Amino acid sequence: MEKPYHLHVDLCLVHTPFACAPGDDQDPRDPNGNVVYDKGITLEETWTAMEDLVDDGLCASIGLSDVDVEQTRAIVKSARIKPAVVQVKSHPYLPQWELYEFCRSEDIVLLAFAALGHAIEPRLLDDPVIVALAGRVGKSPAQVPLAWGVQRGTAILTTSIDPGHIKENFDNDVLPEEAMQEVNERVKTRYRFNTVTETGVPGFIPSGR
Repeated sequence: MEKPYHLHVDLCLVHTPFACAPGDDQDPRDPNGNVVYDKGITLEETWTAMEDLVDDGLCASIGLSDVDVEQTRAIVKSARIKPAVVQVKSHPYLPQWELYEFCRSEDIVLLAFAALGHAIEPRLLDDPVIVALAGRVGKSPAQVPLAWGVQRGTAILTTSIDPGHIKENFDNDVLPEEAMQEVNERVKTRYRFNTVTETGVPGFIPSGR
């Protein structure tokens, strides 16, 4: 007799901090194209259901995604099982310092999605500070924000279909301390490429890398 199939994942994230209308449609919209929310479901209630996944042995760890620092604080305060990971967009144009510091204080992994920004304006990899710094340390402009993210203690999530870019992403040396400071202090642009946490508008897959 075959053993029943048992699903187990290492990490499951709450993808967005809001609930959509129930049903088979993962992106329910009204006739005007607006997201249809289920405002009767709170993030805290969703988190309680996530904790059940761990209790039932279906998931080793649980986390949040596309949240701000106040939402993260609220879940940490109310949770029986604390988030292991908080995944947000984070790069030198969106360093998320307050959330970064809070996650560090709670021993939560901050997972930086879109760590290279996006292939739209303002383009992080064309930033003059990043480009000049890359030239001085003998690295590509893409390697600078990746090294910056790793060295400050965030986990990095980036994608590519280009073999050269994939190899480049792994070939990353430690930046000198003064280079880290330069990124922190001299990169002045602040830009959120995707406002899903405020608007509910779904994200997009960046092109180019």
